[in-house]
Amino acid sequence: MGKLVNKKEFADILGKSPRHISELIANHPDFPIEDGGGRGVALKIDTAKAIEWLIQTEVNKQLGHCEIVEGSLASEELKLKRARREKVEMETATARKELLPFPVVEQILLRVANIFSTQLQVLPPRNANALAIIDNPAEVEDKLQHECARIQSATAGELLSEVQTLTAEINGSRESDGQDGGPTATENSGRMGA
Repeated sequence: MGKLVNKKEFADILGKSPRHISELIANHPDFPIEDGGGRGVALKIDTAKAIEWLIQTEVNKQLGHCEIVEGSLASEELKLKRARREKVEMETATARKELLPFPVVEQILLRVANIFSTQLQVLPPRNANALAIIDNPAEVEDKLQHECARIQSATAGELLSEVQTLTAEINGSRESDGQDGGPTATENSGRMGA
């Protein structure tokens, strides 16, 4: 057990104002208070427990493992630290060409949609006459499965070509930036979208 002090004395020990200690107590119900605090009764703080609590709270805050009262100063500081960390991570990943900007992702998705829709549009004219003369449902199903496999194969081939083109563009951009090595766009396909 440490020395029992009032709020002002504890503030002096920490080099903070009594108001800061009041805010700590108000924002953190688990702040260790030994006695008092009621109307006309001086608050008693055990210095050892309070300093240990402050250290543990700061460690937890830095690690992101603490329950902080929403809207409190500690909550706002934690949000700001997380936002700064995320911003730095995004800037670093973008500089390394590990992330693609949204317009590039949008363009890729448009290419995928165009390739697939083009393949689907040729399905009826390619198969209408052949399907019209087939009376056996199993033969119709087989013909449609064959066409679906053809569409998948054609779509995959065109997509592979698009990915190779994009990879070459990104690698060319890296070389012009003086970067060599690092993951390619295909290696980072799970990280597309910034």
